[in-house]
Amino acid sequence: MTKTVWQRFDEIALILIAVSLPLSIAATNIALTIGVILLVRRCIVDRSLLKALGGGITLPLIIWLGVSFISMLFSGYPIRVSNFIEEKWVISAYFVGFGLVHSSRSIRQTTLAWLIAGGILAIYAIYQFIFGHDLLRHEQLEPIGGMFMAIGLFGHHLTYGGVAMALLLMASAGIKYIESDRARQFIIALATLNGIGLLASYARSAIIGAAAGAAVLTMLLQRRYLKYLVAVGVVGMILMLLFMPGMGERFSNVFSGEESPRIRLALTSLNIIKHHPIIGIGEDNFSLAFEEYHVPGFYASTAHPHNDFLSATVNGGIIGLAAFAFIWITLFRKLFPLRLSTSIDQSQQWIVNGGITVFGGILIAGLFQNYMTDAEVGTMIWFIIGLTMSVTRKEMQHG
Repeated sequence: MTKTVWQRFDEIALILIAVSLPLSIAATNIALTIGVILLVRRCIVDRSLLKALGGGITLPLIIWLGVSFISMLFSGYPIRVSNFIEEKWVISAYFVGFGLVHSSRSIRQTTLAWLIAGGILAIYAIYQFIFGHDLLRHEQLEPIGGMFMAIGLFGHHLTYGGVAMALLLMASAGIKYIESDRARQFIIALATLNGIGLLASYARSAIIGAAAGAAVLTMLLQRRYLKYLVAVGVVGMILMLLFMPGMGERFSNVFSGEESPRIRLALTSLNIIKHHPIIGIGEDNFSLAFEEYHVPGFYASTAHPHNDFLSATVNGGIIGLAAFAFIWITLFRKLFPLRLSTSIDQSQQWIVNGGITVFGGILIAGLFQNYMTDAEVGTMIWFIIGLTMSVTRKEMQHG
């Protein structure tokens, strides 16, 4: 089928977003704005897409957004509508990823563009890890174990860790679905780069998430592909032990006195939830509630609970947590039957299995860090959710 000019615009917008995600939040927002405009145009001329957008995880998203908005209005804490809009803007990436895809080929191109941009970022992160220079900000990075914490092009090593984790898991899932040997070697190289970049970030939460995602991928793939995953895991462990002496110390200190601020954050969050159990304290009010309900002691950060699920409960109460969980339950319930479907092609199988892997990893990583409310990581995850859910659209073209 001959592509229309608008189809090409849609595909270009998807690729621009994919390339921007690992490199620049400013560029991502510009590309995403273009994507939203194109999505509105397509919904006007194609009512079937509007109907499809009504499916997917849209209903759970609307419920969650509604609960979050009500919590903001009636929590008794300051009402910050502009902050609410800014925080929830990242969800637009889901609708753009879902709505602008015309074919499985577009999914493949977008995914590859994202992985290649991530590989470039990983090379820079490895440079930071070895030499300790942030060329963008002209700063020296934090030293650890004789090396340095890589932050990529972001402002924090945890943000880069979350991005690298998702890239690693999606590339690993693609090994099965790449047909030519040369292309498969390229995907393995990208997975390796992002794996090294992830370790260079020293982001324990993201490394734990990557391990969880690898376990999910192991369950999804056929047995003959497990040797690749085992090999990557073994090589990664050896590299970590040989060249990253600071990593073992970071993991061993998780529950030591040095790391007790994170435990205090969890206890403080539970204390806030105890006093605001139904609708929480609203968006972006954690620092205010902290002053009233915090557990005494030292804190490295009081911006958020360092846990996606605690954050959902603090912000929206038990109702907010239920709405947040409903999104993920609906997502997995729709995706799992697709992973073995014979009605989807290789590119679609890659994004479905890779998506399940990435989402499993980010949920486990989210037990130890706020990733879904991190603009860079959150936008990326919602975009991948959109690409993955686009497979459920009946009018999707194959090839």
